[in-house]
Amino acid sequence: MKDPLQTAKTPYEILGVEEDAEQSAVNKAFKDRLLSGDNIAEINNARNTLSRPNQRAFADIFLYDDTFLNQMKPSASNSALTGGRSNTKEAWGNILSKLFPNKAYLHSMAVLSYWWAVNSEEKKLGGGDLCNTAADPPGDTDLWMDTIGYWSVLITNTDMLRSWASRRAGIDLNVLSGDIETHFKNLFYNYGERYKKEGREEDAKRFQSYGLKFLTEVNAGRSLYKLKIRISRRDDSFYACGGRIFLKSIGLFDLAIAEIEKGENHINSGFVVNITPLMAEIKDESKKESAVEKAKAVLMNLSEFGEIAYLMMEKKFDDALEWLESLPDERKSEGKVVKLFSQNYFEKGKIEFNANKFDLAFDLWMMALREAGGR
Repeated sequence: MKDPLQTAKTPYEILGVEEDAEQSAVNKAFKDRLLSGDNIAEINNARNTLSRPNQRAFADIFLYDDTFLNQMKPSASNSALTGGRSNTKEAWGNILSKLFPNKAYLHSMAVLSYWWAVNSEEKKLGGGDLCNTAADPPGDTDLWMDTIGYWSVLITNTDMLRSWASRRAGIDLNVLSGDIETHFKNLFYNYGERYKKEGREEDAKRFQSYGLKFLTEVNAGRSLYKLKIRISRRDDSFYACGGRIFLKSIGLFDLAIAEIEKGENHINSGFVVNITPLMAEIKDESKKESAVEKAKAVLMNLSEFGEIAYLMMEKKFDDALEWLESLPDERKSEGKVVKLFSQNYFEKGKIEFNANKFDLAFDLWMMALREAGGR
Protein backbone atom coordinates (compact mmCIF):
# COMPACT_ATOMS: atom_id res chain seq x y z
CA MET A 1 0.00 0.00 0.00
CA LYS A 2 1.22 3.44 -0.90
CA ASP A 3 1.66 6.02 1.86
CA PRO A 4 -0.72 8.96 1.28
CA LEU A 5 2.30 11.29 1.54
CA GLN A 6 3.96 9.56 -1.42
CA THR A 7 2.63 11.84 -4.14
CA ALA A 8 4.62 10.52 -7.11
CA LYS A 9 3.02 7.65 -9.02
CA THR A 10 4.33 4.17 -8.33
CA PRO A 11 5.20 1.83 -11.23
CA TYR A 12 1.99 -0.07 -10.39
CA GLU A 13 -0.13 3.06 -10.76
CA ILE A 14 1.56 4.00 -14.02
CA LEU A 15 0.73 0.60 -15.54
CA GLY A 16 -2.59 0.21 -13.73
CA VAL A 17 -1.78 -3.14 -12.10
CA GLU A 18 -2.02 -4.47 -8.55
CA GLU A 19 1.08 -4.58 -6.35
CA ASP A 20 1.06 -8.39 -6.48
CA ALA A 21 0.72 -8.49 -10.27
CA GLU A 22 2.40 -11.40 -12.06
CA GLN A 23 4.82 -10.68 -14.89
CA SER A 24 2.22 -11.64 -17.51
CA ALA A 25 -0.15 -8.97 -16.13
CA VAL A 26 2.67 -6.40 -16.16
CA ASN A 27 3.48 -7.19 -19.80
CA LYS A 28 -0.19 -7.00 -20.87
CA ALA A 29 -0.67 -3.69 -19.07
CA PHE A 30 2.47 -2.33 -20.73
CA LYS A 31 1.14 -3.18 -24.21
CA ASP A 32 -2.26 -1.68 -23.41
CA ARG A 33 -0.65 1.54 -22.20
CA LEU A 34 1.47 1.75 -25.36
CA LEU A 35 -1.67 1.52 -27.49
CA SER A 36 -3.38 4.22 -25.42
CA GLY A 37 -0.67 6.74 -26.34
CA ASP A 38 0.46 7.40 -22.76
CA ASN A 39 3.94 8.73 -21.92
CA ILE A 40 6.13 6.04 -23.50
CA ALA A 41 9.25 6.77 -21.43
CA GLU A 42 7.22 6.65 -18.19
CA ILE A 43 5.48 3.37 -18.95
CA ASN A 44 8.69 1.81 -20.25
CA ASN A 45 10.52 2.70 -17.01
CA ALA A 46 7.62 1.29 -14.99
CA ARG A 47 7.65 -1.98 -16.97
CA ASN A 48 11.44 -2.29 -16.57
CA THR A 49 11.21 -1.71 -12.82
CA LEU A 50 8.51 -4.33 -12.34
CA SER A 51 10.28 -6.83 -14.61
CA ARG A 52 13.54 -6.83 -12.65
CA PRO A 53 13.30 -8.43 -9.19
CA ASN A 54 15.74 -6.15 -7.38
CA GLN A 55 14.40 -2.95 -8.92
CA ARG A 56 10.87 -4.04 -8.08
CA ALA A 57 11.93 -4.89 -4.52
CA PHE A 58 13.52 -1.46 -4.15
CA ALA A 59 10.25 0.21 -5.23
CA ASP A 60 8.22 -2.11 -2.96
CA ILE A 61 10.22 -1.56 0.20
CA PHE A 62 9.12 2.08 0.34
CA LEU A 63 5.48 0.91 0.27
CA TYR A 64 3.60 -0.58 3.19
CA ASP A 65 3.51 -4.37 3.06
CA ASP A 66 -0.13 -5.50 3.03
CA THR A 67 0.68 -8.68 4.96
CA PHE A 68 2.41 -6.65 7.64
CA LEU A 69 -0.42 -4.09 7.75
CA ASN A 70 -2.89 -6.80 8.71
CA GLN A 71 -1.02 -7.03 12.04
CA MET A 72 -0.93 -3.31 12.77
CA LYS A 73 -2.91 -1.54 15.50
CA PRO A 74 -4.21 1.04 14.86
CA SER A 75 -4.88 0.04 11.27
CA ALA A 76 -3.29 2.03 8.47
CA SER A 77 -6.37 3.90 7.30
CA ASN A 78 -6.03 7.07 5.26
CA SER A 79 -7.06 9.19 8.25
CA ALA A 80 -4.58 7.37 10.51
CA LEU A 81 -1.79 8.26 8.09
CA THR A 82 -2.80 11.88 7.47
CA GLY A 83 -4.52 13.91 10.20
CA GLY A 84 -3.95 11.20 12.81
CA ARG A 85 -0.38 10.46 11.75
CA SER A 86 1.23 11.63 15.02
CA ASN A 87 -1.00 9.33 17.08
CA THR A 88 -0.37 6.42 14.72
CA LYS A 89 3.38 6.93 14.86
CA GLU A 90 3.33 7.08 18.66
CA ALA A 91 1.16 3.95 18.94
CA TRP A 92 3.20 1.92 16.47
CA GLY A 93 6.45 3.09 18.07
CA ASN A 94 5.30 2.04 21.54
CA ILE A 95 4.30 -1.39 20.29
CA LEU A 96 7.59 -1.81 18.42
CA SER A 97 9.50 -1.03 21.63
CA LYS A 98 7.57 -3.78 23.43
CA LEU A 99 7.55 -6.37 20.63
CA PHE A 100 10.92 -5.84 18.95
CA PRO A 101 12.15 -7.60 16.83
CA ASN A 102 8.69 -7.48 15.23
CA LYS A 103 9.32 -7.07 11.49
CA ALA A 104 5.86 -5.70 10.68
CA TYR A 105 6.10 -2.73 13.04
CA LEU A 106 9.74 -2.05 12.16
CA HIS A 107 9.12 -1.85 8.41
CA SER A 108 5.87 0.09 8.79
CA MET A 109 7.58 2.63 11.07
CA ALA A 110 10.40 2.96 8.54
CA VAL A 111 7.95 3.73 5.72
CA LEU A 112 5.83 6.10 7.84
CA SER A 113 8.84 8.09 9.08
CA TYR A 114 10.48 8.29 5.65
CA TRP A 115 7.54 9.70 3.72
CA TRP A 116 6.64 12.09 6.54
CA ALA A 117 10.21 13.38 6.63
CA VAL A 118 10.33 13.80 2.84
CA ASN A 119 6.96 15.55 2.70
CA SER A 120 7.88 17.89 5.57
CA GLU A 121 11.23 18.75 3.97
CA GLU A 122 9.65 19.46 0.59
CA LYS A 123 7.26 21.87 2.31
CA LYS A 124 10.26 23.76 3.73
CA LEU A 125 11.79 23.87 0.26
CA GLY A 126 8.57 24.95 -1.42
CA GLY A 127 8.35 21.69 -3.38
CA GLY A 128 5.61 21.14 -5.91
CA ASP A 129 3.36 18.08 -5.57
CA LEU A 130 2.79 17.70 -1.82
CA CYS A 131 0.23 16.18 0.51
CA ASN A 132 -1.10 19.01 2.67
CA THR A 133 -3.61 16.92 4.63
CA ALA A 134 -0.97 15.34 6.88
CA ALA A 135 -0.57 16.72 10.36
CA ASP A 136 2.72 18.46 11.05
CA PRO A 137 5.06 16.45 13.30
CA PRO A 138 5.32 17.49 16.96
CA GLY A 139 7.90 20.21 17.50
CA ASP A 140 10.29 17.92 19.39
CA THR A 141 10.23 15.18 16.72
CA ASP A 142 13.17 14.81 14.36
CA LEU A 143 11.70 12.67 11.60
CA TRP A 144 15.04 12.26 9.85
CA MET A 145 16.64 10.79 12.97
CA ASP A 146 13.76 8.32 13.23
CA THR A 147 14.17 7.51 9.54
CA ILE A 148 17.92 6.96 9.93
CA GLY A 149 17.38 4.61 12.86
CA TYR A 150 14.72 2.40 11.27
CA TRP A 151 16.21 2.14 7.79
CA SER A 152 19.69 1.43 9.11
CA VAL A 153 18.31 -1.71 10.79
CA LEU A 154 16.73 -2.86 7.53
CA ILE A 155 20.00 -2.20 5.68
CA THR A 156 22.27 -4.02 8.14
CA ASN A 157 20.12 -6.84 9.51
CA THR A 158 19.92 -9.58 6.88
CA ASP A 159 17.27 -11.49 8.86
CA MET A 160 14.94 -8.48 8.86
CA LEU A 161 15.41 -7.89 5.13
CA ARG A 162 15.02 -11.61 4.35
CA SER A 163 11.74 -11.70 6.27
CA TRP A 164 10.39 -8.76 4.28
CA ALA A 165 11.56 -10.32 0.98
CA SER A 166 10.34 -13.86 1.73
CA ARG A 167 7.36 -13.62 -0.65
CA ARG A 168 9.39 -12.09 -3.47
CA ALA A 169 11.43 -14.30 -5.79
CA GLY A 170 14.86 -13.65 -7.28
CA ILE A 171 16.04 -10.90 -4.93
CA ASP A 172 19.72 -10.47 -4.08
CA LEU A 173 19.56 -9.13 -0.53
CA ASN A 174 23.09 -7.69 -0.68
CA VAL A 175 22.19 -5.71 -3.78
CA LEU A 176 18.91 -4.51 -2.24
CA SER A 177 20.67 -3.48 0.98
CA GLY A 178 23.30 -1.60 -1.04
CA ASP A 179 20.64 0.12 -3.16
CA ILE A 180 18.80 1.37 -0.07
CA GLU A 181 22.04 2.62 1.47
CA THR A 182 22.99 4.44 -1.74
CA HIS A 183 19.52 5.98 -1.93
CA PHE A 184 19.86 7.57 1.51
CA LYS A 185 23.42 8.75 0.89
CA ASN A 186 22.23 10.51 -2.27
CA LEU A 187 19.07 11.79 -0.59
CA PHE A 188 20.93 13.58 2.21
CA TYR A 189 23.56 14.91 -0.18
CA ASN A 190 20.96 16.24 -2.63
CA TYR A 191 18.93 17.96 0.07
CA GLY A 192 22.12 19.62 1.26
CA GLU A 193 22.90 20.82 -2.26
CA ARG A 194 19.38 22.18 -2.75
CA TYR A 195 19.67 24.20 0.43
CA LYS A 196 23.11 25.46 -0.60
CA LYS A 197 21.68 26.77 -3.88
CA GLU A 198 19.08 28.71 -1.89
CA GLY A 199 21.77 30.15 0.36
CA ARG A 200 20.40 28.35 3.42
CA GLU A 201 23.69 27.24 4.90
CA GLU A 202 22.33 26.09 8.26
CA ASP A 203 19.92 23.70 6.56
CA ALA A 204 22.72 22.53 4.24
CA LYS A 205 24.85 21.76 7.30
CA ARG A 206 21.89 19.97 8.87
CA PHE A 207 21.83 17.52 5.98
CA GLN A 208 25.59 17.14 6.02
CA SER A 209 25.14 16.11 9.64
CA TYR A 210 22.30 13.72 8.79
CA GLY A 211 24.48 12.12 6.13
CA LEU A 212 27.25 11.46 8.65
CA LYS A 213 24.78 10.20 11.26
CA PHE A 214 23.29 7.80 8.72
CA LEU A 215 26.69 6.37 7.72
CA THR A 216 27.64 6.09 11.39
CA GLU A 217 24.39 4.28 12.24
CA VAL A 218 24.90 1.83 9.36
CA ASN A 219 28.52 1.21 10.41
CA ALA A 220 27.46 0.59 14.03
CA GLY A 221 24.58 -1.62 12.96
CA ARG A 222 26.79 -3.79 10.77
CA SER A 223 29.43 -4.23 13.46
CA LEU A 224 26.84 -5.06 16.14
CA TYR A 225 24.98 -7.53 13.90
CA LYS A 226 28.24 -9.40 13.18
CA LEU A 227 28.96 -9.65 16.90
CA LYS A 228 25.75 -11.69 17.45
CA ILE A 229 25.08 -10.41 20.95
CA ARG A 230 21.86 -11.85 22.41
CA ILE A 231 19.58 -9.65 24.49
CA SER A 232 17.17 -11.30 26.92
CA ARG A 233 13.94 -9.51 27.75
CA ARG A 234 11.05 -11.08 29.61
CA ASP A 235 10.56 -14.56 28.08
CA ASP A 236 12.29 -13.74 24.81
CA SER A 237 15.83 -13.35 23.55
CA PHE A 238 17.08 -11.99 20.24
CA TYR A 239 20.20 -10.65 18.55
CA ALA A 240 20.92 -6.98 19.19
CA CYS A 241 20.90 -4.93 16.01
CA GLY A 242 20.89 -1.35 14.86
CA GLY A 243 22.97 1.62 15.91
CA ARG A 244 22.87 4.10 18.76
CA ILE A 245 19.91 6.09 17.38
CA PHE A 246 17.69 3.04 16.92
CA LEU A 247 18.62 1.25 20.14
CA LYS A 248 17.93 4.36 22.19
CA SER A 249 14.60 4.91 20.42
CA ILE A 250 13.28 1.48 21.51
CA GLY A 251 14.87 1.47 24.95
CA LEU A 252 17.44 -1.29 24.32
CA PHE A 253 20.65 0.72 24.25
CA ASP A 254 21.73 0.08 27.84
CA LEU A 255 20.90 -3.65 27.57
CA ALA A 256 22.96 -4.00 24.40
CA ILE A 257 25.96 -2.17 25.90
CA ALA A 258 25.78 -4.30 29.06
CA GLU A 259 25.80 -7.53 27.03
CA ILE A 260 28.75 -6.42 24.90
CA GLU A 261 30.73 -5.42 27.99
CA LYS A 262 29.84 -8.72 29.64
CA GLY A 263 31.25 -10.64 26.69
CA GLU A 264 34.40 -8.51 26.64
CA ASN A 265 34.98 -9.00 30.35
CA HIS A 266 34.45 -12.77 30.17
CA ILE A 267 37.11 -13.08 27.47
CA ASN A 268 39.54 -10.80 29.29
CA SER A 269 39.19 -12.88 32.44
CA GLY A 270 39.87 -16.08 30.54
CA PHE A 271 36.49 -17.75 31.04
CA VAL A 272 34.96 -19.59 28.10
CA VAL A 273 31.22 -18.97 27.93
CA ASN A 274 28.75 -19.33 25.11
CA ILE A 275 27.90 -15.65 24.79
CA THR A 276 28.08 -15.33 21.01
CA PRO A 277 29.35 -17.42 18.09
CA LEU A 278 32.18 -14.91 17.75
CA MET A 279 33.34 -15.28 21.34
CA ALA A 280 32.30 -18.81 22.25
CA GLU A 281 34.87 -21.48 23.03
CA ILE A 282 37.82 -19.20 22.35
CA LYS A 283 40.97 -20.91 23.56
CA ASP A 284 43.62 -19.38 21.32
CA GLU A 285 45.00 -16.24 23.03
CA SER A 286 45.42 -14.34 19.75
CA LYS A 287 41.79 -15.03 18.86
CA LYS A 288 40.70 -13.86 22.29
CA GLU A 289 42.56 -10.63 21.73
CA SER A 290 40.92 -10.23 18.32
CA ALA A 291 37.46 -10.83 19.78
CA VAL A 292 38.05 -8.27 22.51
CA GLU A 293 39.15 -5.71 19.93
CA LYS A 294 35.98 -6.34 17.91
CA ALA A 295 33.86 -5.86 21.01
CA LYS A 296 35.70 -2.63 21.84
CA ALA A 297 35.20 -1.41 18.27
CA VAL A 298 31.44 -2.02 18.53
CA LEU A 299 31.32 -0.14 21.83
CA MET A 300 33.12 2.78 20.18
CA ASN A 301 30.75 2.69 17.18
CA LEU A 302 27.77 2.84 19.53
CA SER A 303 29.21 5.58 21.73
CA GLU A 304 28.73 9.33 21.41
CA PHE A 305 31.96 9.24 19.40
CA GLY A 306 30.58 6.83 16.81
CA GLU A 307 30.86 9.51 14.13
CA ILE A 308 34.57 9.86 14.90
CA ALA A 309 34.97 6.07 14.65
CA TYR A 310 33.37 6.13 11.20
CA LEU A 311 35.47 9.07 9.98
CA MET A 312 38.67 7.40 11.20
CA MET A 313 37.70 4.13 9.51
CA GLU A 314 37.29 6.10 6.27
CA LYS A 315 40.62 7.87 6.93
CA LYS A 316 38.89 11.26 6.96
CA PHE A 317 41.12 12.59 9.72
CA ASP A 318 40.63 16.27 8.87
CA ASP A 319 36.86 15.84 9.24
CA ALA A 320 37.38 13.93 12.49
CA LEU A 321 39.58 16.71 13.89
CA GLU A 322 37.02 19.33 12.83
CA TRP A 323 34.32 17.30 14.65
CA LEU A 324 36.47 17.19 17.80
CA GLU A 325 37.24 20.90 17.60
CA SER A 326 33.50 21.62 17.53
CA LEU A 327 33.15 20.22 21.06
CA PRO A 328 32.80 22.70 23.93
CA ASP A 329 36.19 23.71 25.36
CA GLU A 330 35.51 22.03 28.70
CA ARG A 331 35.11 18.67 26.96
CA LYS A 332 38.37 18.84 25.05
CA SER A 333 40.35 17.99 28.15
CA GLU A 334 38.43 14.75 28.77
CA GLY A 335 40.58 11.62 28.53
CA LYS A 336 38.65 10.03 25.65
CA VAL A 337 38.63 13.26 23.66
CA VAL A 338 42.36 13.86 24.19
CA LYS A 339 43.08 10.31 23.05
CA LEU A 340 41.01 10.80 19.90
CA PHE A 341 42.82 14.05 19.08
CA SER A 342 46.14 12.25 19.50
CA GLN A 343 45.10 9.26 17.37
CA ASN A 344 43.87 11.45 14.53
CA TYR A 345 47.04 13.56 14.47
CA PHE A 346 49.14 10.39 14.51
CA GLU A 347 47.21 8.70 11.68
CA LYS A 348 47.21 11.88 9.62
CA GLY A 349 50.97 12.08 10.13
CA LYS A 350 51.36 8.56 8.71
CA ILE A 351 49.55 9.61 5.55
CA GLU A 352 51.81 12.65 5.12
CA PHE A 353 54.90 10.52 5.77
CA ASN A 354 53.88 8.06 3.05
CA ALA A 355 53.43 11.03 0.71
CA ASN A 356 57.06 12.01 1.45
CA LYS A 357 55.94 15.11 3.36
CA PHE A 358 58.29 14.37 6.21
CA ASP A 359 58.31 17.80 7.90
CA LEU A 360 54.52 17.91 8.00
CA ALA A 361 54.39 14.34 9.28
CA PHE A 362 56.85 15.21 12.05
CA ASP A 363 54.80 18.26 13.07
CA LEU A 364 51.63 16.15 13.23
CA TRP A 365 53.33 13.48 15.32
CA MET A 366 54.57 16.16 17.71
CA MET A 367 51.00 17.41 18.01
CA ALA A 368 49.91 13.85 18.74
CA LEU A 369 52.52 13.60 21.51
CA ARG A 370 51.46 16.92 22.99
CA GLU A 371 47.82 15.77 23.00
CA ALA A 372 48.82 12.48 24.62
CA GLY A 373 50.55 14.48 27.33
CA GLY A 374 47.34 16.33 28.09
CA ARG A 375 45.90 19.64 26.96
